[in-house]
Amino acid sequence: MAIVLCVWSNVDGDAALEWYENEYIPLVTERTAKHALHCEIAPTGLEGDEAGTLDAPWKLCTVYELRDDVTTEQLYQQSNHPPDQLTTGLLKEVRWDVRTYVEQRRWQAEDWDGSDITAVCSVAVMEWRVAPDRHDEVLHFYVNEAAPTIASSPDVLRFRLLKLETATVREGSSTTTLDNDTLDTYLTLVELECEDWPWDVVVALAEKPKWREFFDGQAVVKWKSSHYEVRANYPEGGSNAESSSSNNTS
Repeated sequence: MAIVLCVWSNVDGDAALEWYENEYIPLVTERTAKHALHCEIAPTGLEGDEAGTLDAPWKLCTVYELRDDVTTEQLYQQSNHPPDQLTTGLLKEVRWDVRTYVEQRRWQAEDWDGSDITAVCSVAVMEWRVAPDRHDEVLHFYVNEAAPTIASSPDVLRFRLLKLETATVREGSSTTTLDNDTLDTYLTLVELECEDWPWDVVVALAEKPKWREFFDGQAVVKWKSSHYEVRANYPEGGSNAESSSSNNTS
C-alpha cells in the first residue's frame, strides 16, 4: 500500500523559507519520495471554528508520496539526524509535525495517472475519528457514498482515504513520538486541479441523510478540515519543477 508523509510546519521569514523550499524539500524528495507537493493554508470560512483547525494548525504542509522501497527505519533515521539548519540554524525555532499515513482507498480521475503533479492546484485535508461502536457503518457509508460523491467532480484529480501510522513532533534537537490513540485515525486527502472546493458535490454530499447523521454536530465522527494552495511541486529527483511561491508572499 502507498505510504504518504505529511509535514506541517510554521517556517517563516524569507531566508528560512528559501532554504526550506529550495534545499531541504528537494533533498527529502530525492532521498525518499516519488514526488512532493508543498502547500500553504488558504481561507475556508471555518477559521475560528474547531472544525476549521487541524491538530497541526501550521500554515505550511508538505505532502510526500514515498517510494515503495523506503522503509519506516529510513524515515526514522532521517528524522533523528536532521540537518544543522533544523537544529541550530535558520529553522531551530520551527515546530515540525511529521506524520506517516497508509493509503486505504483511492478514487482517481480516469485521465490522470498521478504522475503529473503540476496539475494539482490545491489540496483539501480532513482528519477524523469515529466512535468505535459506529466505525463499520460510518466507513461503509464513507467508502460507498461520501468518497465517490466528491470524487465524481471533474475538478477532483484524486481522493484518498489514509490511516495514521506514525506521528512525531520535532522542535530544534528535540523529537517526541505521539500516541496514536490521542490523534485522529483517518486523513482524507483530496488533490484538486482548481483552487476552490467543488461546491456542487459538497452540497450534494451534505444533503445525504447519513452524512448529516454521522458528521453534523461532531456527534458520531469528530472531524477537522483545512484547505491548502500549492506553493511548489517537486517531481521525482527533488528539483522544483514549478513554483507559485514567487507569486506569493509570506
